[in-house]
Amino acid sequence: MEKYKISIIIPVYNVEKYINKCLNSIINQTYTNLEILLIDDGSTDNSGIICDEYAKKDRRIIVFHQKNSGVSVARNKGLDNVKGDYVMFVDPDDWIELNTCELAIKEITRNNSDLVIFNVIKEYIKYPKKSINYTYNDKDDKLKNKIQAKILAPTIKIEGLIGIDFGLACNKIISKDVLKNNRFLFEGKKAIFEDGIFYYLLLEKCNNVNILDKHLYHYRIIQTSATKAYNKDIFEINDKIIEIIEKESLKHKNDKYYKESLSIRK
Repeated sequence: MEKYKISIIIPVYNVEKYINKCLNSIINQTYTNLEILLIDDGSTDNSGIICDEYAKKDRRIIVFHQKNSGVSVARNKGLDNVKGDYVMFVDPDDWIELNTCELAIKEITRNNSDLVIFNVIKEYIKYPKKSINYTYNDKDDKLKNKIQAKILAPTIKIEGLIGIDFGLACNKIISKDVLKNNRFLFEGKKAIFEDGIFYYLLLEKCNNVNILDKHLYHYRIIQTSATKAYNKDIFEINDKIIEIIEKESLKHKNDKYYKESLSIRK
């Protein structure tokens, strides 16, 4: 019996070329107790229509249409409507392995995890794919603090933890109980680091974090994506990031990685 329901939140904007591959990888999961929330963020191509067509065929899919407000607003819309026990984010131009949800729930059950991170494969259009591997000591009681440091400063060298892109939104499964009242920031802006700051703060609430050493998430690299574009708000946003992280300092009195990673981020 599939005891736990997984809510999968997908913000959708002008991805008619890619959305079918994404949705097919989700509706065909070996684990079927899913709720699939598609947030059409004011698409001007056929993306919204495609979402509605999938919803007619699969009753697990719920579609929300809204005016274009950005990915953070779209993800927050999903968070406001989840009914599952665990939550995943998937971007609409990416896809996941067909056993991702099954393996994620097994890992959660085995370790009573609040958050599980799994490996990523970066899919380039013109270049060979690149695997992102996270290696760590699974007996490490400082794993949460080490991941926070890696999110804040990816170049920091930490013993027992190897990998980059720990702040990605989409290669994780999270307990809904931990997610309560946690939202993506910088609404209304073409934000940078909104994934990273979201998970940095979320980790403050987690008691048990694990890494699943499986390549389950396919992250498509598109050179015209928002992460590659100039952002006129970059200095204001970075100042806000520093301000938020510094407010957490009292929780990191015995965290030897905190000051170093904050310094690198500054």
